[in-house]
Amino acid sequence: SVSMLLTSLLSIQTGLKITHDRDFYKQLRKHDRRDLASIHNNNIHTPLHDVEIHPWLVRQQSHSANPTPCNTRLWFKNRTNVDIDCFPLPLSQVCRTPPGSGPEGMDASRLLQNIRPTPKQLVRNPRILCLVYTNENNHRLVETIVHTWGKRCDGFLAMSNSNDASIGALALDHEGPESYSNMWQKTRSILKYTHDKYLHDFDFFHICGDDTYMILENMREFLASQEVMELGKPQNLVETPISFSQLGPLLLGAPMFVDETQYACAGGSGYTLNQAALKLYANEIHDSCHVHDLSSMEDVLLSECFWNVGVKCSGWNTRERSTRYHGMDAQDRAQGVPSPLGGRKLRKWFKIKIAEGFNGASPQSFAFHLKSQRFRKSRRNLRLLIMQRYEAIVYDLCPNHRNENTGKAPFVKT
Repeated sequence: SVSMLLTSLLSIQTGLKITHDRDFYKQLRKHDRRDLASIHNNNIHTPLHDVEIHPWLVRQQSHSANPTPCNTRLWFKNRTNVDIDCFPLPLSQVCRTPPGSGPEGMDASRLLQNIRPTPKQLVRNPRILCLVYTNENNHRLVETIVHTWGKRCDGFLAMSNSNDASIGALALDHEGPESYSNMWQKTRSILKYTHDKYLHDFDFFHICGDDTYMILENMREFLASQEVMELGKPQNLVETPISFSQLGPLLLGAPMFVDETQYACAGGSGYTLNQAALKLYANEIHDSCHVHDLSSMEDVLLSECFWNVGVKCSGWNTRERSTRYHGMDAQDRAQGVPSPLGGRKLRKWFKIKIAEGFNGASPQSFAFHLKSQRFRKSRRNLRLLIMQRYEAIVYDLCPNHRNENTGKAPFVKT
């Protein structure tokens, strides 16, 4: 029987494309092997042994290409009980109520409209590989990501424990069990695998969970900015770097208090490494720092390992006291819910000041962690819906919600 590690490519203009990784094939566990009939279902008949792996995700089809309609009941008023039969939802279902009247919340709608991406001509166009860690129980979340923000990445892979060619999910082997309590070992494998395969194919590598919403246009604008070029300027370089390859190691994310001696890049909204940081990890960190630890605090351990070699988490706007990476959803951020990342302690021990509420959200915001006390009881289904609602609001996809006079979507009090 043929057993080969599947990696899928999402190509916007040519449809789905399957690729395989020969080097990792030997490490594929028997229970992770899947029947390859799905390849033929996608009309892909390339011989397996002739295909190479490249997770390119070129600009894809627009959101208007709706999924097949399904039986769906949405109870927006009772936000802890959402009964949804299938995802992703057709746009007609997503747009049933105006911005602010859905589970995203009125204040979230206002914040998201305030950070809508605007077309800009970038001097440098960073190539971004999006790496989502997930498991087979959450592949619906990954499917929704693929239909929303994932299609805007230059490369996309979902690192899972089960292969699914339709969503780019790759079964990646790692030390220890496949569980949330072992996120560190999974992250180690993701970083090493990415370094070995794609170090020179991308400029930046963003790692996040399947409960994150991203605005890639804003992210590109930030990564191409003079601010990032200054942050990554090597000490021995007199002039500011003009290309991404000249940058020193960068670990970008939301600051999170660890203790009085250290802060970390929080994992909720994800963290971003450049080529130099990924290379530093593979050459100096992977085989020497917390090599066999089993822990759910992968963000703390990764930041500690980088801290030990002189690279600290960065990426927030010190002058405006705002951040682009949010460890909470847009509603909690807009309403000033106390940050789970230890905002007061960051101010006290490290002089890192991030304002609360709207003022703490940079106009360049691009990452939100869809985690809140408001929807703990039905997290998965509600996150699926909120992710698509965010997409509709940010990109103004619901023409029936626009004001006839202003052309903008109205705010609705609930």
